Amino acid sequence: MLVDSHCHLGYPPLRDDWEGAFQRARAQGVQLLLLANTMLEEIPDLEALCSKHPELYRTVGLHPGNCSEANTVLLSTILPQAISGDKVVGVGEIGLDYHGIQEGSPSAQILQREAFQIQLDIAQSAHLPVCVHTREAEEDTLSLLSSFPGIRGVIHCFTGGLPFARAVLDLGLFISFSGIVTFPNATTLQEVARFVPEDRLLIETDAPFLAPVPHRGKTNEPAWVACVAQHLAHLRGKDVDWVARQTTENFFSLFPLVSRG
Repeated sequence: MLVDSHCHLGYPPLRDDWEGAFQRARAQGVQLLLLANTMLEEIPDLEALCSKHPELYRTVGLHPGNCSEANTVLLSTILPQAISGDKVVGVGEIGLDYHGIQEGSPSAQILQREAFQIQLDIAQSAHLPVCVHTREAEEDTLSLLSSFPGIRGVIHCFTGGLPFARAVLDLGLFISFSGIVTFPNATTLQEVARFVPEDRLLIETDAPFLAPVPHRGKTNEPAWVACVAQHLAHLRGKDVDWVARQTTENFFSLFPLVSRG
């Protein structure tokens, strides 16, 4: 059994071929998918989709790239209600993304940090794990996570080096690897993939983005989390069944609201 611990079936073109994506995923042994919410407007659609398919669960959150003053104001009222919805097992995709923010224009960073802090507080109060996005913002990400002792969660689509991985693990968080770990030039990330303790590993596609080798350049889909598992097995000197069992058990450990049935 494989789990895709982070994907976006609400994004085109996957949203136009849900049934096909499910069938191809099942054929590769992928039996659970966790859908990550990125926009407040997405919540009703993902709720409806998950209600129809037993293999789907969801997290709810506001992606840092979608932060605005209006959305940040709404978070404190919308998110507490949304996380009580059907099949919500965590808060995400939340975090910080400083890529492309011009130097000397800190307002966007401040807004992202405010939204991240609000969502971390809501998650901790609700005893839900968080799914964290971080890009070019490692120091601030660690600082904010550290201000919520005991919070559980995962750095999704991990792209950092060993120092960041160690700091994340010291906070008790999990690390999830996407198709990037299969790229030939991702040597630093592959070193991290060998280093992470077996009980903190997760795998994902982040579909429809970041298709793994040998599908690089195509629209990614949940079935291809099998390629991530195969490459992780190669890097760690294990067989792919071990990776499947371990990452699935880790997924249930981090997201205890997901049914094992």
